[in-house]
Amino acid sequence: MGDASAALLPAVPARRSSAATSLGGHFNEWLMHEESAAPGDVGPAPTLIEARFEFTGDGAEYFRIWVVNTLLSVLTLGIYSAWAKVRKASYFARNTMLLDDCFEFTANPWAILRGRLVALCLLGFYSFAFDFSLVLGFIATAVLLALAPLLFVSASRFRLQNTRWRALRFAFTATAADAYRTVLIVIALWISGTVIGSIFGMFSAALAAGLVTLLFPWMHHRLKAFQHRHVWFAGNTSTFRPALAAFYGTYLLAGVFLSLAAIAAAFVVGVIAAISGALHAKPEFIGVIGGVLVSTLAYLAAWPYFASRIQRTVWERTSLGPFAFRTTIAFRTLLPIALKNIALLLVTAGLYWPFASIAWARYRIGCMSVVSDVSPDAALAAIDPGAARHAIGEGAADFFGLDIGW
Repeated sequence: MGDASAALLPAVPARRSSAATSLGGHFNEWLMHEESAAPGDVGPAPTLIEARFEFTGDGAEYFRIWVVNTLLSVLTLGIYSAWAKVRKASYFARNTMLLDDCFEFTANPWAILRGRLVALCLLGFYSFAFDFSLVLGFIATAVLLALAPLLFVSASRFRLQNTRWRALRFAFTATAADAYRTVLIVIALWISGTVIGSIFGMFSAALAAGLVTLLFPWMHHRLKAFQHRHVWFAGNTSTFRPALAAFYGTYLLAGVFLSLAAIAAAFVVGVIAAISGALHAKPEFIGVIGGVLVSTLAYLAAWPYFASRIQRTVWERTSLGPFAFRTTIAFRTLLPIALKNIALLLVTAGLYWPFASIAWARYRIGCMSVVSDVSPDAALAAIDPGAARHAIGEGAADFFGLDIGW
């Protein structure tokens, strides 16, 4: 719903398989875990069944898709990017395996293109309205606040309804009222700096921005909890246990890493400036080197830690009916992957990006598993056909059915 995002199974769709396929032949691949009984318990502890996700994508194969997507998107001034997104999501989907079956992503690119046009018009209107008049700016703000929660939920609904496993679609069950209760306050806080700055000046805007920065973990947690509490699949609805303290702890440590990276970068830039002064190098050269250095160190210092901690925090507190999720993702393993990716991206001037994406997905998805004390056969058999049709019916009357993401 992260960063590998986000829907219940982020960037995780797949190859089609019959819904009636028996899982009996797959149980030999499931890992059985016996939990010890607590003192005083009577009888044996329940047996938990764990099934791991697997990502089978190939860097060279995805490179060809990426090149075509990039060239056609540039040649069509971004119009083809909607089709590029579907091709990319479909590729990652059909290479994400669970119990030898893939996920599928079946979206219509035209819906993505329409959603992007709506989002661009809305953001463009809001971005420039205050430059013409304060009244027009307030009108644009009101329109944005009225539509943004619906667009956010529409995007979540779109991604899930176009994701399926074993021919069964996921669904997003949040209502319009749910969207306004949860998302409206986040959008209002996000744009508060612009509105306050237009009325009271830049100093007030800076104070508002500082307050909103302190609320980032709360806002992030609120949106993740909203997404992970409204997923439906195979007759089961998801739940999410609150994790606000863990979000704040993750943001705090990531901020410490960023600060240390900035100090280290400033020191190195100072040394480079001193040396280049003796060599009569241009200040622009020093600025470019400093910018690349700061960006690289910040990425390496903060992003692997942040990504691993958020994935663990979110998924280990999410359940879908009788199914829970586990992840073994760790900063110490993710950091070498990030180091390799950033080094090869710099050496190849960005051409390594598809291979980096595959390496990142292979680790983050491969760390995930589904855990339960019941078999998927039982869960699939429990589906109410009437409820299934209601939950995953084509289109949603209360939303636009558009995707605004890039």
